[in-house]
Amino acid sequence: MNAWRIRRYVLDDRGEPRPEPNFLRWVKWCRHGQDSLVVASDLIEGGLTVYQVMTRFLPYDQGEEGQRPILFATNFLAHRGPLIKLAGEGYSTRTEAIIGHHDAIESLKSFQIGAELLLEGQS
Repeated sequence: MNAWRIRRYVLDDRGEPRPEPNFLRWVKWCRHGQDSLVVASDLIEGGLTVYQVMTRFLPYDQGEEGQRPILFATNFLAHRGPLIKLAGEGYSTRTEAIIGHHDAIESLKSFQIGAELLLEGQS
């Protein structure tokens, strides 16, 4: 039998997630804590491409039952250049999220080199 677990989280004063069992406090935090949702955001520019890597706090656990909570996610946004199919990652802790964010930037830079060559070949 699976144990019930709290799926709602907020960030404490240090930016670390903590469970929030009180629904009304969680809603209030979500309304007023929007500025703290973005953990890291970087714009990666190439000659012909511009992508954004953004890592955010997720106030609701996205993980599967019986697994570690997924409370942070890294995503990619294309501002200029081909759409990318790099998978976003999910993390349980702020430290994992920051490390994952930097790893995502390196993956994007590798992808971006190929995208630049592709775009140059089309012109």
